[in-house]
Amino acid sequence: MKKALLLVSLLAFGPKLYSYARGMKQSAEKLQVNLHDIKRVRFDSGKLNFDVILEVHNNAEGTFNLDHVFAKILITDKNGDKMQIGFTPPNLRSALIRPFATTKLTVPFQVPLLSNMSNLFSVFKLKTINLEIEPTISGITLPVIHKSFSL
Repeated sequence: MKKALLLVSLLAFGPKLYSYARGMKQSAEKLQVNLHDIKRVRFDSGKLNFDVILEVHNNAEGTFNLDHVFAKILITDKNGDKMQIGFTPPNLRSALIRPFATTKLTVPFQVPLLSNMSNLFSVFKLKTINLEIEPTISGITLPVIHKSFSL
């Protein structure tokens, strides 16, 4: 009985759910996320703190929620080898992206460095940090943004 009910439910609502998910994906592909600036880079209590300002251009009719923004900090040494400091998922409370508009978002990041002192010394020696930002909007991951900045 339960299997028959599940089958009837899938037949009734499956195409609508699929078309909704497909429409959301096509609309999210019309979004363009740019890294506008990196502000207030500072060390505080063993953490590297900085604010990333993102510009989200929505060329679609729908409104979107910016669910997650992940960042990966990479340090490149003199030999070209990359060392990853960490992932930093900030506390982002589902920012609303309006239709046919550009929205500026300030996303605060905190990267704990004291857990590995060699990473901290590498940051001080090189004075340049390579940043990869991976925005996820409505469950769809957009292309990674690369940026280097100096301390």
